[in-house]
Amino acid sequence: MQRRRPTRPVTVHPELREDLNLQELKTLSAVLAQISQMPVEDKIIKRPQPAPRVKQALDWSLPGFEGKARVTTNFGELPIEALRRRDMVKTISGAYREVQWVDTIRLDVDFMELHPEAAPILIRERAMGGLYPRRNILVSPGQPLRYPHPHGDTMNLTAGEVVGQPNILRMHRSEITYYRFHCGTDETVCVEGSWFHVSPPK
Repeated sequence: MQRRRPTRPVTVHPELREDLNLQELKTLSAVLAQISQMPVEDKIIKRPQPAPRVKQALDWSLPGFEGKARVTTNFGELPIEALRRRDMVKTISGAYREVQWVDTIRLDVDFMELHPEAAPILIRERAMGGLYPRRNILVSPGQPLRYPHPHGDTMNLTAGEVVGQPNILRMHRSEITYYRFHCGTDETVCVEGSWFHVSPPK
């Protein structure tokens, strides 16, 4: 954008006026008028705009449980957020295995807005086989589990793969923290009465 200086009347000192003839005065007035009308370039400093965030599909495969989910240990059911190394958890064989590693994955508002596919899966009470889990449970879409087949068999699937089954659905969360753990080897552990697979990271 350009602006023009306002035109100001041309004045000449009286002593100089006496030394100039009429033609010189006209020439001087024209030059001064032209100079006064020259455009002045506005200098506007603009802050750089941040690049827009683009949603990208994410293949969310990390396992995990919402912290209030309760895992069966040798001293009772314990919220997974309170689980520590060396705690003993019950496995499908009936034996108890020592926890070797515990980790948390916090997904904040910005991450969840860009990657809604990482939102947790709600498995309602008794949604699997009409027996378990004992209570509603939230798990990561990448959490492996043993899903009972209607004919009595079980299938090893992830929570994301059973979305759409009765009482199993994806939940909207503005943010979520997943807790995961393993016992040093591939194990199937009891969480809220259901069986879930836990393994060392690969």
